[in-house]
Amino acid sequence: MNMEVNDKGDLADMMAILADLEQSNACAVIILQGRFKDDMRVRRALYESALISYRRAINNGSTRLPEYGLKLWKFPLKINMKAIAGLESEASEIKIVADKCIAHRANADARRVEFPSDGSSIVRTKYKERLDLMPALQIITERYINSLQCELIPSKFKIPGLTNHSSGQAAE
Repeated sequence: MNMEVNDKGDLADMMAILADLEQSNACAVIILQGRFKDDMRVRRALYESALISYRRAINNGSTRLPEYGLKLWKFPLKINMKAIAGLESEASEIKIVADKCIAHRANADARRVEFPSDGSSIVRTKYKERLDLMPALQIITERYINSLQCELIPSKFKIPGLTNHSSGQAAE
């Protein structure tokens, strides 16, 4: 099969962003299934991974190889609007929580430090989780993933039989 890539840098960015969105989506799905609701450490790891992976993808913190230059690919505005349609306030809150409570812990709502009086430990940290945002995160990441796989990534390839509306696989 003959295949050309219109812009290797853009494609590299899209693939890195896709990987982050898939990670975010998978973690949100596992959290929503409730399999680890009683294991705070695993649930916390899934929660933080879901939010940080989403933040990195949306902030275009992709990993670009130096040979592809410094200009980073960004989602077109119409794709962003389509991905968060009907969930604008949740999308905004997800970004705030990811940035202020996970990535930088710059918000008092991120965690609470307790000094137990029972002598069981010197200090204990309690984390606040916004699990109520996980359904919206799952929907938003699915929309972004679909746009990347069905529209944006195929548009970077020149493959006979591959259109912007195909499943992302070349015709045989």
